[in-house]
Amino acid sequence: MILQAAVNKWAATCPKTIACLTMLHRNGVRVAVFSSRLAHLSAESIGIDPGFEPKDTDLILPKEDFALAAKLLRAKPKTLILSSFTGDGHALKMPVKEILYIADTEMQLIQPLAPLTDGKVLYRTAYTAQAAAVRQFYETEQGIIPFTDFADALYFYGILQRNKNGKDDRRNVSFMKSVASINSIYGKLRGAEMNIDSRVTTYLKGINPAKLTSTSLPRVKTFKNLAQKVLADSRFI
Repeated sequence: MILQAAVNKWAATCPKTIACLTMLHRNGVRVAVFSSRLAHLSAESIGIDPGFEPKDTDLILPKEDFALAAKLLRAKPKTLILSSFTGDGHALKMPVKEILYIADTEMQLIQPLAPLTDGKVLYRTAYTAQAAAVRQFYETEQGIIPFTDFADALYFYGILQRNKNGKDDRRNVSFMKSVASINSIYGKLRGAEMNIDSRVTTYLKGINPAKLTSTSLPRVKTFKNLAQKVLADSRFI
């Protein structure tokens, strides 16, 4: 699994967070890590310094599992409106339920209550049972970490297209496209499920995968291609 070495490194820095994720998973909560953490790990896996450290651990889960997650974490959910201005001028809003839980990182669990909308276009961002069924699981010494499929995170960035206030969705997409694609069967099905339109797909297609350059700060040995790197590093096996 291509992110294994980077995931191992991250897990070692936050054992309480990983223990919490493992506990939720083993109790049937279909939670998944996505967003900036997935982008950060993608960059590290190909030897590029991401240039940022995620401030928290973003998690998404199906609505059917939210109450159980709150019970297991002994947390009180709150309802709020998330809003964001996109890089191409849209004002998006979405009502959500949120749980904030502090382990050794701040964990933010989100359940969308309605589609993400700018008043016209509706993006159905709810994490469905079908989406949860294709989560990617990584085993570490600290526990089990479930991640969303890359398509889920890529589509979110394609919807938001942020480029201000410390948010750089184009950068994050380039990191993830260096190790994954939305052209899988699941990616296409999920795109239809989320009501992804040409605005999003055009944005994503226009971003090239990240590559090592003379200004990159590699954290692992550089190889001619990713396949060589995987074969050379037993931690990926």
